[in-house]
Amino acid sequence: MMHSPARYRRRIARRPRTVVVQADSFCNLDCTYCYLPDRKQRAPMSVAIAEAVARSVADFADTASPEPVEVVWHAGEPLAVGRTRLAELLAPFEPLRQAGLVEHSVQTNAVLIARAWCDFLATYGFRVGVSIDGPSALNRRRVDRTGRPAFDRIMKGIGRRLVAPPATPPRPPNAVADQARTAPAPRAAAARSTRRPPAPRPGCPPRDAP
Repeated sequence: MMHSPARYRRRIARRPRTVVVQADSFCNLDCTYCYLPDRKQRAPMSVAIAEAVARSVADFADTASPEPVEVVWHAGEPLAVGRTRLAELLAPFEPLRQAGLVEHSVQTNAVLIARAWCDFLATYGFRVGVSIDGPSALNRRRVDRTGRPAFDRIMKGIGRRLVAPPATPPRPPNAVADQARTAPAPRAAAARSTRRPPAPRPGCPPRDAP
């Protein structure tokens, strides 16, 4: 028995709400259960792909919606690409973010999070999700390339002081979204129709903190 498409329309978003992108296939850990075949290879996203994704997002971003499109940086380990390269990849999205049409999130193992990364992630308003299996005893298979458990380093990254996120900037006229549509591009986004619960955003400890 076939069901009418109308049966599912109320369950499927009219526009994509989440776009998942891979900054690099490489991961700095080597978890024994990991299924990603290319996690030992460097394959950073090109700026041209980031520009194409941003144009695609601009096409379907809803200027009338209070909810921005969530761009999730996944992989691999997204922070392994480095702050300079990640800033280059974020640049095409910046007009959309400043307009309140996009927000960034990252799924990380937290090993690389330090003060400089806190500043960086807070500057771009990132929401942060951390991959961890539970208490130390349950993290024995989360190891680096020398076989050393990564739990303590993960907890150190998580332990960085969190600060309140900045207020979402007001949206300017729709011309901001039009600016990101300046040239045609192939659809380069893998989109999902559901949103994850918000995760905390990292900031940095005060400069006089221990």
